Amino acid sequence: MEDKVKFIIVGLAVLLATSLFFNLQTYVSKRAVEQERNELKNRNIELSEEIQAVRSESERLKGNIESLSSELNKINQDKQNLEQKIALLDKERASLAEELSKRRAEAQKEAPVTDDTYWAKILREKTELELKVESMLKELRTLKMEHSQLEKEKDFASMELKDLASEKESLENELNYHRKILDNMVAELVQEKNAKRKYQEVVKPTQQENRNLKRQLKALTSRNSRLEKKILTLQEDKNEVERKFNEMSLLLEYRLSQVNDLKQQMESIKSSAYVGTKPQEEGKEVVELPPIVVRPQAGMVDENSPYLAKILAINEENDFVIIDVGDAAGVKVGDTFNVYRGPASVGTIKVIQVRKSIAACDIKREIMPMKVGDVIR
Repeated sequence: MEDKVKFIIVGLAVLLATSLFFNLQTYVSKRAVEQERNELKNRNIELSEEIQAVRSESERLKGNIESLSSELNKINQDKQNLEQKIALLDKERASLAEELSKRRAEAQKEAPVTDDTYWAKILREKTELELKVESMLKELRTLKMEHSQLEKEKDFASMELKDLASEKESLENELNYHRKILDNMVAELVQEKNAKRKYQEVVKPTQQENRNLKRQLKALTSRNSRLEKKILTLQEDKNEVERKFNEMSLLLEYRLSQVNDLKQQMESIKSSAYVGTKPQEEGKEVVELPPIVVRPQAGMVDENSPYLAKILAINEENDFVIIDVGDAAGVKVGDTFNVYRGPASVGTIKVIQVRKSIAACDIKREIMPMKVGDVIR
């Protein structure tokens, strides 16, 4: 029984150790997954911040492109206005030149050649027209310079606009790349959550089994404690029985010595007494001995005999008696006898130990308290 309990305890200990190992491995895997998830979350936050920065930069570049586009449109409008002014000035110069030619022709036709006043007037008008043409030419040159400057600014703005467009395209590509990374991270997180859910579904029966094993181990531990207490109680009972047995053995040995002394006294009396056909000496008392009944070796009892044996001693504390027959008379362990006091039945006894001339019997049934000298049949 103890080996079986020990085997069960060892098996449960092995199962508990295996369960603890799996739980530890599960805990380590869980911590690793949580750490990786935290790293992915931090990376996601960093990528979100980068995407936000790229978006703000893209918005800024869009604002710059819009401002440059507006400036370019303004430059184009100024250029168109200058071109219109130049065209008007060219028309005005052409009209002035035509008017000057007409006036020269009219002057040649109408005015006499010798009229100094007229020619002075003509020269003055010519000078004024020339000054006016010169100022218009200066203004035209200034407008051309402004036009060339505007062309340069337009080319610079176009180049800057191309650079901004290429930078915008690179930023959009980077933004798309970060979006793809973010989508991949979201997919990985979803996959990780699904894997974690499946892992929890797989681990849940193991945890339930672990709890069941713990409860079984607890029950077996309590049962083992009860068994140990019972074993201690049985050991104490065994020690008590051994103590009683030793006491009974000592008592038997003591009674056996008494019986041996009694037998020696009886043999000495027999040797000194006159038995049979010898006449009785005058003045001497003849000693008559009780008949000695010997039980057959096969254990059979003569029912016609007045008695088999008598009770020599009684141990009331341990409920057993000592009778004056033993192995020599055929008494064996397990034999049962009835105890009588006169014609009345006193009880029943059962042989538990046998010596050569005495035996110890356990009291099985007691109608009335047994006494030393009660007859056994």
